Amino acid sequence: ITAGDWHNHYTMVNPGVVRMETQLLISGAAVLGRAAFSAYKEAQASGGVANLARGVRRMTPAEARRVLGVEESATPKEIEERFQRLFESNDPEKGGSFYLQSKVYRAKETLAPPESGSSSGSGSSSSAPPGPS
Repeated sequence: ITAGDWHNHYTMVNPGVVRMETQLLISGAAVLGRAAFSAYKEAQASGGVANLARGVRRMTPAEARRVLGVEESATPKEIEERFQRLFESNDPEKGGSFYLQSKVYRAKETLAPPESGSSSGSGSSSSAPPGPS
């Protein structure tokens, strides 16, 4: 008996199976449709679907702290020290990951935006992070 024969025999013996399979298929499609709609709405709320497709998304301060491994109460000096260590350890020229190095850079940028080049001139002593090479 082949798989096709077994399925035909099983559905003839129990005709409710076809109805159940159809309902399961429709239910699954409905769940996937709702999930896609929800993801689309979330993408719109976070800056638009076009930005999502291009990969443009701002890192939240909480995510930045997780990437750098610092507490919410971390000082700018602690953030800078952690950034330097992680940025250097993920240097692609030393066998590190450019992706991880980029995440570390964006985390530092989120928690302490670069002040050099801005017109505010706040006079802070923290230096701007080095750019990726």
